[in-house]
Amino acid sequence: MNIKDLMKLRAEDLKKLKRPNHFVIWIIAGVAIVILGGVSLFLFLKMKSLPEVSIPEEQSATSSQAQELDALRQQASQQDFSKEDINNQNKELDKLRNQVKDSGPASKEEMERQAEELDNLRLKSQ
Repeated sequence: MNIKDLMKLRAEDLKKLKRPNHFVIWIIAGVAIVILGGVSLFLFLKMKSLPEVSIPEEQSATSSQAQELDALRQQASQQDFSKEDINNQNKELDKLRNQVKDSGPASKEEMERQAEELDNLRLKSQ
């Protein structure tokens, strides 16, 4: 035997090793299918045995609450403040700002009171 014959034998042996064993592949595929089928059957039966959930009437009333909110929003958008009211509130805000500037450093309580007044005026203007 020469080296070429040995190399051919070696190449044939390698081809045999690389060729997959179809029997093993079919066994692995069958086991995987059986496992997936069992899991899906288990989940199906588990879902079927769960009790049905009914929505209480309190939660179904959310649509009527949404309608009430829409009505309130429409009322708020329809309310128009006159220009005079807005100008008067702006003048009051300016007066309070000037008082704060003129008074300089005020006590903490007074600053809190003025801040509350400003917040109240802002809420009224909105």
